[in-house]
Amino acid sequence: MQTIERSTTLAEKAYHAILEAICEGRLRPGEKLTQEVIADRLKISRMPVGQALMTLKHQAFVRQNGGRSLSVSPLDHDFFRAIYELRSALDPLAAQLAVTNANPGSIAELGRLVAAGQRASSSGNVARLVAADMEFHMFIYRLSGNPLISEAMELYWNHLRRGMVAIYRTQRRRGDIWKEHAAIGEAIADGDGRKAKTLAVQHVQVSSKIVPAALAELDDD
Repeated sequence: MQTIERSTTLAEKAYHAILEAICEGRLRPGEKLTQEVIADRLKISRMPVGQALMTLKHQAFVRQNGGRSLSVSPLDHDFFRAIYELRSALDPLAAQLAVTNANPGSIAELGRLVAAGQRASSSGNVARLVAADMEFHMFIYRLSGNPLISEAMELYWNHLRRGMVAIYRTQRRRGDIWKEHAAIGEAIADGDGRKAKTLAVQHVQVSSKIVPAALAELDDD
């Protein structure tokens, strides 16, 4: 039996386009979403847009306001707190498991990711910083060898991207984040699972404390 090459559907393309607009803040919390307007912007029909919006609603990026009206979900402080509680369990485990799976190629890639994040930090480009942060952590999740970790965190990291803008907007925290990332990467490269786990715990704990203040800043904008 021949394999069938899978092509990206219009609904998937619409999903990713809308998701990126939400995560990057081009579609702001509370903004009304209509199939007609989005379909016109994307130059596609309404049906795939409707399918994409239903997926985003299921994933809590979009909410129903009453009737059939949809809007971008607000930045829910309790939801972000729950994500960090989940990360406090999964990030240390992923870092520890990554040590057992690391090889020269993956260690080099970790170094490249940290260097890219440090360059983004120096540039002050918030979009690049958020993307580099997510890429660094997703690489460690994948390196853990546990697909459940990487699959779960890919969804929740897209939620985190919405709040990371506020965190990286504060310049005093930018350098610290990438020093912590570099230390985690070095521990993995050194084969020290216990240290990698401890550093990951500390990194999540620090981040979880500054998120409420960062989200409050967004609320005040």
